[in-house]
Amino acid sequence: MKEEWFDPNRSLMEKYQSAMDTLYKDPVAGAAGTFTQKATPVWFLMTVFTGHYMVYFVFLPVIYDDEWTLCFHRIYFTFAMLQILANMFMTRYVTSFYQPSQEMIQDIGRQAEFSLKYVELQSHEDNLQDNTDVSLTIGEDNWPRSNGTGDASVGTRGAWTPMMVQVASVDEVCQGKSRRENFPYWSWKPCLLCDHQRPPRSHHCPLCKGCILKRDHHCFMTNSCVGLRNQRFFTMMTFWAFHATSYAIYLSILYIPNKIDNYLDLILPITIIRWIFGYLTLSTFFYLVLLLLCLYSVIMVFIQSVFILIGQINLITKGCTSFEVMQNFKLTNTGKKMNNIRGVLGSYPLLGLLIPYIVFPCQDDGIRWPHIKT
Repeated sequence: MKEEWFDPNRSLMEKYQSAMDTLYKDPVAGAAGTFTQKATPVWFLMTVFTGHYMVYFVFLPVIYDDEWTLCFHRIYFTFAMLQILANMFMTRYVTSFYQPSQEMIQDIGRQAEFSLKYVELQSHEDNLQDNTDVSLTIGEDNWPRSNGTGDASVGTRGAWTPMMVQVASVDEVCQGKSRRENFPYWSWKPCLLCDHQRPPRSHHCPLCKGCILKRDHHCFMTNSCVGLRNQRFFTMMTFWAFHATSYAIYLSILYIPNKIDNYLDLILPITIIRWIFGYLTLSTFFYLVLLLLCLYSVIMVFIQSVFILIGQINLITKGCTSFEVMQNFKLTNTGKKMNNIRGVLGSYPLLGLLIPYIVFPCQDDGIRWPHIKT
């Protein structure tokens, strides 16, 4: 396999792509990742639909006798469920892929189109036998760099600092010794897989197979990356998921005393044991199992939505991403909080609570960040 890295007929991008394909086709890691990607959206959708069924047809008729009150609660909860589905759909299909164009390049003051030039893997003849000292270098000395205001300017590469990120070489994936290139975080950096430069705050996602503008994280519930253009939909999906699940939990608290005599039956293992020893009929057992599985899933979504929503609100108001928070980057955002909110939710943030699928342009362009000071 390692002989492929020294094949002179293959480009550097082809070698890196082959290495990444090998890495993500690992039998254990690949199977786990594939299962998570496929199972998580299915589980989330099943929770949404089963939760709606239980509230609509089981909880509400028992709790409310008045027809108009019952109708109001059914319409309200159905609206919340539709909001979840609409925002989930938009999070999945409104992508934030970076697609370089001449207009974008001219906007940052460069008159010619960027082309990422690599030199081939350089190694000494003495090290070819053991395949160890293989290094990757970039064919240009001047790259767009941050001038400390969030805009890209021209500078040179320097030593690593806490505000820098490293770009791995091909043999880094192969666990060989290599020299990694250091680039300031607020700079344009090369992407070996996409074969172009990517702007500040963008990262390559191996699952989505592209560079994502202002990438926050990869969401397994929607099988897509949350970035510049769809963070608003992800936030609204989380908000309505929190709202709907908290409402469903409240209704279940009102419902359970009317239908369940022994509260120990709310613990699934005890319910199974009681059925085995004949304390529960088969129909009652199946009813309790379905109720508990639905209730447990709703509680799990509620807990996740609480933490995610708090985190997203904090990130949006501060104008930063989860990557920057985890890496403890010291950033200063001189913009107002409302400008940060509009940069993600659009010009009419409150309208996004009711009509998320009408797309108002984000005020952030994903290329320049004038309010960020480093």
